[in-house]
Amino acid sequence: MKKTFLFLILLLPIFGFSQTGTNQRISSTNANTNFRTLQGAITYLRNNGGISQSITLFIDENQEVATPIVIQNIPGTSATNTLTIKNGNASEISGSINDGAIFQLNAAKYIIIDGLTVYNKSTTAQTSKAAI
Repeated sequence: MKKTFLFLILLLPIFGFSQTGTNQRISSTNANTNFRTLQGAITYLRNNGGISQSITLFIDENQEVATPIVIQNIPGTSATNTLTIKNGNASEISGSINDGAIFQLNAAKYIIIDGLTVYNKSTTAQTSKAAI
């Protein structure tokens, strides 16, 4: 019994977290359909065990969103296991969000957005128009 329990504990790091690699490219032509959009990648990481190491999502195409990109707590993120969203071959994430922001962080921690222009193109009067 003790050997089985120890064996299962040792396997937890292997099966308990998403094993996606440290770098992923966000592109409409990515062979992995989970990484064709930024929202798809974030949802995949959150719903498939989280992360066990720092991961960088490189944006290879400008992203035009119709709804906010919602980032909730991703299991495994920490000061040493960060999720970075970074300019790959594209520099802009934009959309026309009438009442809200392009990014909505909901209990998300250790998220880094680096080298991207985030722009809400909405012309509707809002009480706030923050990009993030």
